[in-house]
Amino acid sequence: MPHSSALLSLIMAEKPAKTAASKRKTAIDYIRKLVDFPRVKIIKETPEAYLVKFGAENIEVRKSDETYFESESGSSGPASHGMALCQEIRQLLLPVNGIFQDEEAERKFAEVMIFHELREKEYDETALEDDPDVSAHQKAVHDEILYVLKHLPPADQEEYFRFADKYRKRAVKRTDKDETPIAPPEVLSLKDRHIRNVWQYGNYLATIPEDFEYYREVVLAGVKLRGEALRFASEKMRDDEEVVLAAVTSNFGAMRYASERLKGDPEFALKILRITSQLFPYISGKLTEDRDFFLKVIEINPLFLLDAKENIKKDKGIVLRAVTLMSYLAGQIDRELLRDRGFILEIVSAKPLALEFLPFEMRINEEVVLAAIKKNAEAIQYVEAALRVNFDFLAKAVQVNPELLNSVYLSADFKKWWEEVSAYYTKFEL
Repeated sequence: MPHSSALLSLIMAEKPAKTAASKRKTAIDYIRKLVDFPRVKIIKETPEAYLVKFGAENIEVRKSDETYFESESGSSGPASHGMALCQEIRQLLLPVNGIFQDEEAERKFAEVMIFHELREKEYDETALEDDPDVSAHQKAVHDEILYVLKHLPPADQEEYFRFADKYRKRAVKRTDKDETPIAPPEVLSLKDRHIRNVWQYGNYLATIPEDFEYYREVVLAGVKLRGEALRFASEKMRDDEEVVLAAVTSNFGAMRYASERLKGDPEFALKILRITSQLFPYISGKLTEDRDFFLKVIEINPLFLLDAKENIKKDKGIVLRAVTLMSYLAGQIDRELLRDRGFILEIVSAKPLALEFLPFEMRINEEVVLAAIKKNAEAIQYVEAALRVNFDFLAKAVQVNPELLNSVYLSADFKKWWEEVSAYYTKFEL
């Protein structure tokens, strides 16, 4: 595969000759056949983030004032689109794993910028050594060019390259402007030198004597900057709730180095699960089998039910509460419970719209469907078609919940029929 600079020269070349244009098109067609990068698809956008699909993965990309990534090691990747020192310090004070997208950058190019950060983050974390003279950023730029050639229409390709060139130059200027001098090593105290070294090399923590006067302060500050350094802390520090919480906030994987006592502490477990659901696998197995604990867990995130132990998944009280909080889970519950009509009636009575996620045999069951409609007329939209065109059934449904007549999901033919029938009976009674 040609180097990125050669590809860029080929694409940006402005030769009027038809042969040049033909060669350019032939080259791009050839590149598109070779490149197998999936497209970054922005599925949903909120004020705080983009939800993107990349291959088989769904990834949350948070909005920021810069485009960059934060690696799992707790260290930021090189500023591919430009990162000022002040921003890097901000990450150290409140480290977060993930991809960040400049919300002020052109929206039409967000997918390419996100792709670049995904690739650079992958190169940075896997530390590929196939070409040690080429940085993770340079490799990602090469992939970025190939991505643009494969996925963007010709008119947008040149526009993107001009945009990226200006964006990076502007970011470099901003970085130079924002940078402030760092105190040289000789003016740092021994405690601060220890903290700096732990930040740079996590295993340095193992060389600091536990009887050092400021040992706990060094450990606490160090794991805030590099969470996995917890691995090299003393047993006492790995059993210290504040220290472990700081490490986990910096790097989720640091939880594997926490003491067994903390992994089995219900209150501490709830604290870390409020940070992220990714920490669930690190909680003590015995704790995840505890019913009272799990009732609190699903209040944080009902989706934890999907990773629960069998005894929890079969617990009707826990399942009912989880489905009440999130209708989607109605279709994910234990098979035995799905066949329990009595329990299904409890579910639709508590969460009528959960009918949408129940299996076919429940969505066509009159008793179950009427129970749902009785609580919420809008449940009619999830009833199987065979029942929605059955006037006898619909008449029963209207009797259990007259509000059904106001639903847009009720057919006009039935509404007209019902008016005629109602008028007839009214006249007959009179």
